[in-house]
Amino acid sequence: MDHMGDGLEGMTTARDIVKQASIEAPGAMISRYDSGKEENGYLADALNVRTREMKAGMLRLKHTDIPEQSKTIVLGSLVEIENLADNDSEMYFVLPYGGGEFIEYDLTEIMVVTPDSPLFKAMVGKGVGEEFILNTRAEVKYKILDLQ
Repeated sequence: MDHMGDGLEGMTTARDIVKQASIEAPGAMISRYDSGKEENGYLADALNVRTREMKAGMLRLKHTDIPEQSKTIVLGSLVEIENLADNDSEMYFVLPYGGGEFIEYDLTEIMVVTPDSPLFKAMVGKGVGEEFILNTRAEVKYKILDLQ
């Protein structure tokens, strides 16, 4: 939540700056060649949409019950998996919002995945020691090393 709150704060600040730039830019009546007013307006609108999405996602996170411990991968699981082709392991945190975000914890980078992601769909319901296959561009086999 802190990580996403920082991102929301930055997004809100950027939106306000661009909105003000749009207001202050010369309009078509002053300079028919300057499109800054319109372009900044479009950018401010897009940033406004993104801030609303982030607020809704954070509210969803706040009201999500994360289980204390589960023997299988569910919403709220912190999972370590190993790519069996190259023996490389990665950590994932399954949350309802924030897919693609990285959280650093104890010098470990953890990627947030959502229930809609192909990775979660491939590993949902599996437990420690089980293997699964993720079919994206190539078929890759993984093993679940740890589950919290």
